[in-house]
Amino acid sequence: MKTRICTAFLAIFIATPVLAGPSSSGGGMAVVCRDGGGNIRSARLLDVYEAEHDPTRTVLRATNDFEEDYARLVKNTYRLQGSNYFDSESTARNLRQFMGLVKWVELPEELPFLNDHGRTPVMLIGCNLEQLAVFYDENGRVLIQSEIWRHLDTLNRAALVQHELFYRFERMFRETTSESSRSYVRQIVSVQGNTPVQAGIESAKLRCSAVTTGRSDQRQVTVFYVHQAANDMESEDVKFQFTQIAGRPLLVKGTVSIPDLIFETRRVIDRTLGPVLIAEHLGRRVETFPVITQHRSDWEIRLKYVTGQPIMLTLLQGGQPLSESVLTGCSAVQ
Repeated sequence: MKTRICTAFLAIFIATPVLAGPSSSGGGMAVVCRDGGGNIRSARLLDVYEAEHDPTRTVLRATNDFEEDYARLVKNTYRLQGSNYFDSESTARNLRQFMGLVKWVELPEELPFLNDHGRTPVMLIGCNLEQLAVFYDENGRVLIQSEIWRHLDTLNRAALVQHELFYRFERMFRETTSESSRSYVRQIVSVQGNTPVQAGIESAKLRCSAVTTGRSDQRQVTVFYVHQAANDMESEDVKFQFTQIAGRPLLVKGTVSIPDLIFETRRVIDRTLGPVLIAEHLGRRVETFPVITQHRSDWEIRLKYVTGQPIMLTLLQGGQPLSESVLTGCSAVQ
């Protein structure tokens, strides 16, 4: 089943702001440049600032129409997934509903500095990171610092809304920093510099899926395509191209190259997981490979197969396992 990332974010988080799951919060950061008197000279959402300082990217220009810029970002999200889907009425309605969650924070009141931004680029002289927004998961309330908001152009305002939705989604997958969310936003505010997630899929031989091994009500799906392999996956040197990893839909291409890979498998029905692929005649192999993607530089896939046991895929981030999945099946690409 094809996952539309915008549908997931907007339909779930806007319509149901109070969600099951861990009680937490996440923020949005701004790069704020002030003069000697402390007055704001300029302000940018950190995500947009990072995109603007990436020489491989060309960033959209603000239209001075908040709704229009938000619609452009939604369109870009679908476009990168290879979809032409767009509903202008529901997009505008979702934006209004999100803004209805906002409580404006006026000086001298300040937002708490959450320090959840992770790795960031070097700031320009006279510019610093300041807390722009906080999304409280337990009640769906969004606090925004109004002084900084007034200095944002309409593109940065629209990007903040998308950031908060992306980051809320990411926190459901145990993300503790906004790095992945900012990557999503950098991709959708850019008109150049992205390789869409489905680029090259037409040459794949197989489409495979895996499912995480945790609680049945929290399982997430991985989807990838196999290149340079016969239909039975009996080929050396293959490439996996992911469109979704452990429930995380990708907007940009993500691949893993695996040398000397030969799969001999048998499909069985697991009492808990359902259909799974069992490794045959392979002995034991556990190897880790980098995920080549513009989304994150610290993702890896650990592939484990032991004769007579399900084939396992583990997503690692910064060397730490985030989720473990079992391969459930592959089918020929039509």
